[in-house]
Amino acid sequence: MTLQEGNLVLELPSHATGFRFDGESHGLSHCMKAVDFIIETPEALFFLELKDPDHPKAHPKAVEAFQQSLESGKLIKDLVSKFRDT
Repeated sequence: MTLQEGNLVLELPSHATGFRFDGESHGLSHCMKAVDFIIETPEALFFLELKDPDHPKAHPKAVEAFQQSLESGKLIKDLVSKFRDT
C-alpha cells in the first residue's frame, strides 16, 4: 500500500493498512486538527503527521518557523493536540 503527502511517498509493508485522515471526510469539527494518516498493523495503531521542511517549494520563513517550533517544544504541543483531536 502506498500513501502520499505532497512529494513524500510512503510504502507500507504488506501487513499494514493506512488511510488519509486529514481531509474533509474525517468528520471532525472545523476547529479541530487531525493527523495526516492513520496506519494500522496487527500489533499497533500509528497516528502519522508528516512535515517536510526540505520540500523544494518550502518558504525559508516557514522552514525557520518549523525549526523554532521543534526546538522550543511547540511542535510537540501541536502534535499532542492533533493526536487528541483525532
